[in-house]
Amino acid sequence: MSTANAAPGRQANPFRPGFGRMPPIVAGRDIHIGRITDAMVDGGGEHFLLRGHRGMGKTVLLSLAVDAALEQGWLPLSTTASSTLVEKIIHTEIPEMLRTLEGGKSERAQVTGVQIASVGQISTTRTKIHPSKPTLESRLRELVDTAAAVTGRPTGVLLTVDEMHRQALEDLAEIAAVTQTLTRDNFPIVFVGAGLPPNVHALLEEPRTTFLRRAQSIELGPLGLPDTRTALLDPFYDAGRRISDDAADLAAQVTQSNPHLIQLFGRELWDSVSEREAGDAATVDVDDVTTAIPRFREHMRQQLHWTALKGLTERQREYLTAAAQFELPTEARTVRERLGWTEQTANNTLTALVSAGVMYRPQHGRLDFAVPYLQEHVYTEGTSIPDLAPIHKPPRHSEIAKLLFPGS
Repeated sequence: MSTANAAPGRQANPFRPGFGRMPPIVAGRDIHIGRITDAMVDGGGEHFLLRGHRGMGKTVLLSLAVDAALEQGWLPLSTTASSTLVEKIIHTEIPEMLRTLEGGKSERAQVTGVQIASVGQISTTRTKIHPSKPTLESRLRELVDTAAAVTGRPTGVLLTVDEMHRQALEDLAEIAAVTQTLTRDNFPIVFVGAGLPPNVHALLEEPRTTFLRRAQSIELGPLGLPDTRTALLDPFYDAGRRISDDAADLAAQVTQSNPHLIQLFGRELWDSVSEREAGDAATVDVDDVTTAIPRFREHMRQQLHWTALKGLTERQREYLTAAAQFELPTEARTVRERLGWTEQTANNTLTALVSAGVMYRPQHGRLDFAVPYLQEHVYTEGTSIPDLAPIHKPPRHSEIAKLLFPGS
């Protein structure tokens, strides 16, 4: 149900499923935001790598870091990893920030001298805001210098990069080198990168990203039960609704403490209660939870499971089908033996599935599904993705067509 079409007098659904969307309540992540904020308060020099499977709130945490930067008077520079990442920062993002700081001017005032007397006097010169051949380092220094000159107070840069992966190695290596140089010069910068665990691990194995290995690692896993209940139930309490203990326990279990599933199931549960009883003070009971489950499953199928299965090869789908038969996590050897594959073929297939964020290795030699409920989906429904239903075309009525177009 769309919140835009909510009935008059009914409270809009507060839950926000969708990767990267800000939930109404962010629970269990305060300590991480506190660490990043402290790094900015201390003048920079600390850097962070966020690792977590899909739906664990990496992008939301980056957004919260940006909010913290703005509160500290820092300059947030947020982007996504790509093969043109550095070029985009140098030629698009920082120039746009500079133009905003200078009110759209192509030149900026640079303070060249200050005289303090009965009447203060400041002399300035004009310099081009875009040097002939800017580099990432020169752009970052220019950004901080310009902001300090315009605002009259010191500042720094928070640089966040989402969806880090090995395909962007060249650009990420350059960012690592520049960040290292600036940190050594006591330049006020904090770097926060985020990515899937196997992608971040692969990057850190590269010699040119050695500097990033010294970044503080933040592992984003499922929430604890108290934080799960806070994120899922507090929006109901805030609306004046009551929740039975049994309903609260069951709803929390359904979400597997996954931040994305909390928002997805919360939305369906809210709509189920709203449709049953228009009053905002409606009590949520176990029947409401069970009523919301089928719609939750359908949306999870479309948003998580089909997305995860899309683009997989037949061999990878065959591997998932075999793995789904076991109680997981299990030994990778048992899946290989069931398939009758060679060790190399099985290892290559599993590695590809791990890189795609579909499976993961909880321990050496063991495997599990990385996407919530994907094992159950594969076991009961297989790995195929249904084609989009063809658009229905009504039958052609030739006599009517002749009336409309006599010459036809």
